[in-house]
Amino acid sequence: MSSIKRSIKIFVYLIYTSLSVILLTEFIGFFVFDNRYNWDLRYLYYSKNPIVNEFSTSKAFWKYQPNSKIRIVAVYQGLLTQTIEYDCAFDTNKFGFIDTGEISKSVDFLVLGDSYTEGHGGCPWLIEDTILEDEHLAEFKILNGGLQGSGILKFEQVLEYFSSKVTIENLIIIAISNDFKRGDAYAWNIEGECYLNGSCIDKNDYWYYLQNDISRPEIKNTSRQRHK
Repeated sequence: MSSIKRSIKIFVYLIYTSLSVILLTEFIGFFVFDNRYNWDLRYLYYSKNPIVNEFSTSKAFWKYQPNSKIRIVAVYQGLLTQTIEYDCAFDTNKFGFIDTGEISKSVDFLVLGDSYTEGHGGCPWLIEDTILEDEHLAEFKILNGGLQGSGILKFEQVLEYFSSKVTIENLIIIAISNDFKRGDAYAWNIEGECYLNGSCIDKNDYWYYLQNDISRPEIKNTSRQRHK
């Protein structure tokens, strides 16, 4: 009988010890290895004056500076270190969208979408190089009409804009998740103080300016200082 009691005590002790270790590990991990993404700790850096407003459509909307090279860097401030999530430079075409090659009077495909189509959140993927490298796509003239933060209502304005510039043979719309919930197209207050000093904040994303040749260590250091 005593041996049974001893076995039960040992079993209960092992269960108690195991649970204690698990709870302690979870507690420590919550503060040290927190895997939750905090948008307030994400800093976006763009080349200076990266956008313009388009007023030729029924409702104004923002787009990128035409014929420009724009660099965008995202830095996430962790507990002890800064992580560069992506660091990309891309060219824009004469329309102020991701460059997909020379476009004259007509296009075979116009692709509308949000940040996924544009390539924001990483490096743009629907660009001139990738199109030319694909033996099937290389036969077509394609326009990338993707802009981050766009929704169905903004797609309409982008379509209106391109329709006044070129003949569009086919239209592709890539709409996912909250594209159906986003509001109307809007223009940036590019004369406003936050834009001019490079500290605009849009939906918890910090938007700061950078020089195209600034190094990654310098960007990390800037983020560290701002975080303080």
